[in-house]
Amino acid sequence: MRHIPGAILVFLILATLTSGVRADEAAVNLQPRFVTGRTTRYQIWTQRQRSMTGLVGGQTRRIETHFEIEGRITWTIQRVNPDGSASAVMTMDYLTVNITLPDGAIKRNDSRQGSGDTAPVHTLIRAMCGAPMTLTVAPDGSVANVTGTDVIRSRAGDDIDVPEDLDFIETASDLATIPFAPAAAAVGKAWPTRFDWLHELGQLHYQTTSKLDGMETIAGIPVAVVSSTSQVDLTVDRSKLPEGAPVQVRLLSGSARGKVMFDTTRAEAVGRNSVLSTQIESRMDIAGQTITQITDETIQSQTLRISEE
Repeated sequence: MRHIPGAILVFLILATLTSGVRADEAAVNLQPRFVTGRTTRYQIWTQRQRSMTGLVGGQTRRIETHFEIEGRITWTIQRVNPDGSASAVMTMDYLTVNITLPDGAIKRNDSRQGSGDTAPVHTLIRAMCGAPMTLTVAPDGSVANVTGTDVIRSRAGDDIDVPEDLDFIETASDLATIPFAPAAAAVGKAWPTRFDWLHELGQLHYQTTSKLDGMETIAGIPVAVVSSTSQVDLTVDRSKLPEGAPVQVRLLSGSARGKVMFDTTRAEAVGRNSVLSTQIESRMDIAGQTITQITDETIQSQTLRISEE
């Protein structure tokens, strides 16, 4: 087993992102090479900063909240199929969710503890952890479907909203593979992809352009550096809005960017970082008065491989 401490890997990744990468004339295979029984563990971290500004009758009110999620996920290749696809098992080992409220109070929740400061959140992360989910992963690294989420829903109970299957597919897609990756990527050449992920107001559509920036050697590991930029659009699902409320919602701006460090020896991601920024306007006219809310949100996520078997 090779093991790179997370703190060291963070330093190495940051050093790489702030320096040039080495160009390599040879084409690079960015698709996974699945091996039955291979296990990898990832440390995950997400920071979500949200600012909501309300405008009513010339008066302005601003509310800010901050979410921080940390955890560890185990990824195991259960079976490799003749066509090169695989069945992978994703298990969330533990999760912590800290919520900073507008008044500065921090609500802490840890799945390894018997209780938390925010009961619904704690119940949900306890239900999610230790529940293996099986995913079908295509030869190009894209994730097709997931099973096993019914166990999470049963654990959580009827009163807790559990993420939909597509949310867990999104988590898996940001873990070990580069979805829809080419088998022969040339340095400096870009390729387009599209992702459709869920949002609390509907669905976000990513028009993504990815590019192989070059090759590096990090802690003795040959690593391909892949960057991406995305234009993000929103389709609003009115069933997620208050019933009967005359609310108009639109995305004012949406973009994302990311970096993936891909271990070409094991053909899996060793680290990745992404940032999603959105600004959404909600307008409602009541009795001749317009109520406007602008929600600015930035979600930064990081995944680091901490051990492999």
